[in-house]
Amino acid sequence: MKILAVDTSCDETSIAVTEGRTVLSNVVSSQVRQHRTFGGVVPFLAQRLHRERIDAVAELALKRAGCTWSDIECLAVTYGPGLAPALEVGIAWVRTKAGAHQLPVLAVNHMQGHVASVAARPSRRDTPLTFPLIACLVSGGHSEFAYFEHDLRQAVLVGQTLDDALGEAYDKVAVMLGLGYPGGAALAQLARDGDPNRVPLPVPLETYKDCTLSYSGLKTAVKRTVAATPLLSRQEAADIAASFERRAQEHAVSRLERAVAAFPHVEQVVLAGGVAANTELRKRARALARRRKVALALPPSKRMATDNAAMVGIAAWYLIQAGQPFCDVSKLERVPYLNLDETLFPVVANPVA
Repeated sequence: MKILAVDTSCDETSIAVTEGRTVLSNVVSSQVRQHRTFGGVVPFLAQRLHRERIDAVAELALKRAGCTWSDIECLAVTYGPGLAPALEVGIAWVRTKAGAHQLPVLAVNHMQGHVASVAARPSRRDTPLTFPLIACLVSGGHSEFAYFEHDLRQAVLVGQTLDDALGEAYDKVAVMLGLGYPGGAALAQLARDGDPNRVPLPVPLETYKDCTLSYSGLKTAVKRTVAATPLLSRQEAADIAASFERRAQEHAVSRLERAVAAFPHVEQVVLAGGVAANTELRKRARALARRRKVALALPPSKRMATDNAAMVGIAAWYLIQAGQPFCDVSKLERVPYLNLDETLFPVVANPVA
């Protein structure tokens, strides 16, 4: 089944064509340059840019896949979570195309897409999803752990952040250190030259015994450290970055280990989302997987770790295999705060076989 998938959840207009787990094309039009001036994503600017670009992105995705609309058998679209004005563009576009080409539509949770991203082909290491699994999803907007027992349809939310997501904390600390926005990757690069033991930073939620995450206190501690040293040298900035990264990652991995321990029959740990591209976090996750004797699955490339439509198409294929029904696209609405353990879309009468 060839699926044309659409993701407009934030500031990337992305359309892909997938067949099973194989990515035939994956076009991503980034808006980072337009939003950088504002120090963050401006929702209605994102919406306007999605509308301006989506037709051209779709045309290019079909061309690169060597397909025409007559080859497409199903549409898939992200309906949440994400920025409401941005999500609206993708849903409206899919609604129009579904009617014009008489195609069924799968509604996909954006975070289901991140889980499925690790299974993308072609890649150097073919890694299908193996259930039951624990997913650690870390991005600019999300930090959460979820358990999937049989398939992607049903998730048990094991833990999540009380405040900032891990990627959001990276970006905010990067701004404090003068690295610009988005600065997560620049902060990670700077941290390589720093001493992670130089700056004493607090351990988040040290007394909590569950899988809850929190980064606001750690971020505030960095802010105070920077304020106490108005003229930071590059080495001082690198030490702060390294100390922040160590604490932030130790916090996430310790909670992930608790999640894995709570489900002793887990066969696979999935680390996905934009921050999953971080080299140090991958090292910590690999060490955890060895300790717990479980398989670790990672996105096969940086592009598959960040927001893209191919992961939505692969998730749709997994959902089809599990029997998820098509949605009634005429009634489908955006759900900006959609949780991973929720299913909030209208279905058609006949489920997917």
